Amino acid sequence: MKTKITFLLFLFALLPFSGQAIGTWQTAVAISNGETKSGTLSDATGQKENWYKISVTENGAISLDITPGAGLNINYISLYTLKDGSASVERKFVYIGTDQKSLTENNVAAGTYYVKILRSSGNGGYTLKYNFTKNSYKNDTEPNNTYQQGQPLTINETVTGHLGYSYHFSDIDNNDWYRLTIKEKGVVNFKIKPDTASSISIDYIELFKITETGTTSKGFVYVEREEKQLTLNDIEPGDYALRVFRLGGAGAYT
Repeated sequence: MKTKITFLLFLFALLPFSGQAIGTWQTAVAISNGETKSGTLSDATGQKENWYKISVTENGAISLDITPGAGLNINYISLYTLKDGSASVERKFVYIGTDQKSLTENNVAAGTYYVKILRSSGNGGYTLKYNFTKNSYKNDTEPNNTYQQGQPLTINETVTGHLGYSYHFSDIDNNDWYRLTIKEKGVVNFKIKPDTASSISIDYIELFKITETGTTSKGFVYVEREEKQLTLNDIEPGDYALRVFRLGGAGAYT
């Protein structure tokens, strides 16, 4: 009887070392805006990586601040997106080590993001703080990526829009289209102002006349990060489309 009890206790002592599951994206813990989570990483227990889940509902910036505790060396923190049913796309990562570090991504669109924290060496705890800052400008109505999808623009109207945000880098919003009707011959003016508090850079705005076979360019102006005006004289009555085309960065414009 003594031999049997000793044997069972020996097996039980081994379980924490060999049986504890390593964190996966499927078991990621949800973390909310402004929240701080605590976690541990340990080679002894098999907990070599931890995952968290972020739900983003609008364009903005993700900030993740991680602080390793004494005795823990963290390899890196990564931000992932979903593709083909798994968190397989690494969008950005930052090496950590033993110091407090931050991962910031300024051009995220709506979607579910996953955060992976991978241990390098040592054992111990850490804290993770998540903050999200939304773009304060009202977004343009999507889809508006072709002149056929252009949103209506009326005389003396001021609209705002976003460019440069994405869930996957392959679907970055690079251009916005607007539609307008000119009822009599005259002069048309468009004023555009990028939000210089953001990183947005606009390549140009261009006006097109809509014809039976497509569009014909009537004029354009380069913008980049400065307020600019496109003025066109002797514009004939008809249907037109205005294109706002992104050069780089992410942010808003009026």
